Amino acid sequence: MKAYTEDLRWRVVRAVAIGTPRDEVAATFAVSVPTIERWLRLKRETGSLAPKPVPGPVAVKTEAVMAALPERLVEHADAT
Repeated sequence: MKAYTEDLRWRVVRAVAIGTPRDEVAATFAVSVPTIERWLRLKRETGSLAPKPVPGPVAVKTEAVMAALPERLVEHADAT
């Protein structure tokens, strides 16, 4: 799942800052209240709302998929 954009995060934090109830902000922007609280804590602690990097190396499955593909195509030649 991709992270929410930084622009959305700032709009949510601004809406809370001007006094809009968190439940209303959550419904308006289609995020959960715990997510809003997490973003508020992140802004308070770091001053930024940039998404944190995903830990660990990027999963590389290309080799296994490419190796299995010819056999699958023979079995299911009409597959799109």
